[in-house]
Amino acid sequence: MEAIDLSIARYIREQKEQQKQEMLRAEREKYDPKKQISYTVEELAEGVRSGTLYLYTLKLGFEKRGLFDGKFYIPFIKDFFDVMEEGPGDILYGCNKRKVSVVIALTQCVSKVSFDGWMKQIRDSMKRMGIPMKTVKVKKTGKMEYFCHETPTPEGKTFNILFRYQKGKEMYTGSLNCMQEDRDGMGLLLEALVLVAEEMNQGGSYGY
Repeated sequence: MEAIDLSIARYIREQKEQQKQEMLRAEREKYDPKKQISYTVEELAEGVRSGTLYLYTLKLGFEKRGLFDGKFYIPFIKDFFDVMEEGPGDILYGCNKRKVSVVIALTQCVSKVSFDGWMKQIRDSMKRMGIPMKTVKVKKTGKMEYFCHETPTPEGKTFNILFRYQKGKEMYTGSLNCMQEDRDGMGLLLEALVLVAEEMNQGGSYGY
């Protein structure tokens, strides 16, 4: 009988502790900016154009940056990346703290594959490596073509934006990535960077 009473008492304590943790979790969510604030790509693109924006509580500044001897322009996030590698034909920017990466490459465009064909090539390549892709968005704006997809990794699902942009005889391709859980914040910001990059390479003027 004593053993049964102890089991019942332990069960009651565990239930109370679980209820307490659920109440604390609910209370934290009430003050979590990610639960209270939502964004659109257009809103974030406007912030990028202005040079400064808040992503939840994170203040970000931007500058126009010319890559590959000024042939291709992007809105660059200032004081954000702790990894910066720039070569003659490719660049890599990474933020380990936020788990964000930006990779852009330059190639000569001999014969342009259709956008659908390009996406299929990427999907087939990922499939051969045993990496499934879930496409969640496909968009063309001006000369910019891009699609968004989710991919599983050892660290969890990632949200990825792959773009291509032809300028003369050169093709610029890029991959911008963050964790899937950050898709509605950082993911939308990365998409906004792609949109503003298109404007910059069409001669858009900015005050920074």
